[in-house]
Amino acid sequence: MLISKFKVGLKKHREDTVYLVVLLLIALLLGIYLIATTILIAQDGVYYIKRAQQLSSDPKSVIVSHPPGYPFLIFTAFKFVGLFNSSPSSQTLVYIAQSITLLCRLLTIIPLYFIGKFFVGSRNSFWGLLILILLPYPAKFGSDVLRDWPHILFLSVGFLFLLRAVRQERWWLLGITGLVAGLGSIIRPECAQLIAYGILWLCIQLLKRTDNIRRIKLICAIFILLFGFALPMIPYVRERERIAPQKLSQLFDSPKAYTTAFSKTETEQEVNIDSRNSI
Repeated sequence: MLISKFKVGLKKHREDTVYLVVLLLIALLLGIYLIATTILIAQDGVYYIKRAQQLSSDPKSVIVSHPPGYPFLIFTAFKFVGLFNSSPSSQTLVYIAQSITLLCRLLTIIPLYFIGKFFVGSRNSFWGLLILILLPYPAKFGSDVLRDWPHILFLSVGFLFLLRAVRQERWWLLGITGLVAGLGSIIRPECAQLIAYGILWLCIQLLKRTDNIRRIKLICAIFILLFGFALPMIPYVRERERIAPQKLSQLFDSPKAYTTAFSKTETEQEVNIDSRNSI
């Protein structure tokens, strides 16, 4: 009985390994080809490379002006290459930044595969990811200096840990979910949605449960999730001196700015009418 279960488990792991090796190999070859044939990187990529170079001299301005997670990854790669080449050319720096994005894309395939396996099975997950790898725009973004795939890496890893925590009721995994969500939010704030998913599911379970011990465990799980999220976010917010993302702040400020501008225009029109009447 145990031997048969072991053989079935070994067969499944072997199948997953074969699927992942095929997906990673195709994504790697396609990514290398796109990097080699790229003439100009995206305009945002130039901005991220400049931010990465600025981290060594003026990290405060980088942190305050824009989420520094992706520039920090590029900066780390620059430092590593600097151990072997003290003065890399501009083209070398571009290749390094592109390689970081490609590496994040390759790593993202692994959690995405297991998330797909959780919902639709290993075979369907394989074919779905193969289509995703071959699609032009995701492939292009995965070989350019853009933060889309690094952000998806943290989002998918956090979501995978969230699924495992929910399925196996291992609440300590929510701490890892929160930690990954916090680190991913330093790349793009959208990673914080993992906290909303986790809290929403835990609150639904709280409403369903009648056992006090189970409810206490669920409440503790919420605190574990928030604690993991707070670990990277507290020093980041303290340094940045702002909690809400810049775009969200602009979204809330835009109605006020519109109201102020409208009132100003209305006042100017009234003044013009009064001056005409006096004339």
